[in-house]
Amino acid sequence: MAGGDVTGRCDRADPRPGPGGRYRADTGPERPNTNVFFYADDLEGTYAELSAKGVEFPAPPSRQPWGWWSTFVDSEGNRFALQQR
Repeated sequence: MAGGDVTGRCDRADPRPGPGGRYRADTGPERPNTNVFFYADDLEGTYAELSAKGVEFPAPPSRQPWGWWSTFVDSEGNRFALQQR
């Protein structure tokens, strides 16, 4: 599911499904939009280390109801989550 497509739920004001009958949720760096999570014992340290190596993070780590996390993007634009263990 590329680009934040979700099925069965619409998180935007327009409830009509998009192409292929799928709903497209609004996405952004502050919203989870990946199903692939990597866990780190030291999230801030891992974020700093990966950022220094050129890994793109749309936003710095932030505290969410489920804990500290951030997303990063690979060279093809796929998003992955990095979460505090």
